[in-house]
Amino acid sequence: MVSETFIVNQITSLLDQGHSVTIFSYHPGNLEIIHPKVSEYDLMSRTTVFRQKPNSYVKRLLFVLGYALGNLTRI
Repeated sequence: MVSETFIVNQITSLLDQGHSVTIFSYHPGNLEIIHPKVSEYDLMSRTTVFRQKPNSYVKRLLFVLGYALGNLTRI
């Protein structure tokens, strides 16, 4: 899809500029057909897929904050 190509181009541009990128997703998507840059830049290794999205906004916010705080050591 055009929107996916746009996102892939934005991510790869950030990587080309030397930025560290982590991709978060609630669904792994269709892995049978992938953009060539996904393989070229090994974007799947930079992707974290959440298994289940919490139902309430507050639970989602707390989950993301907890995840972010837990990964501060990686910076």
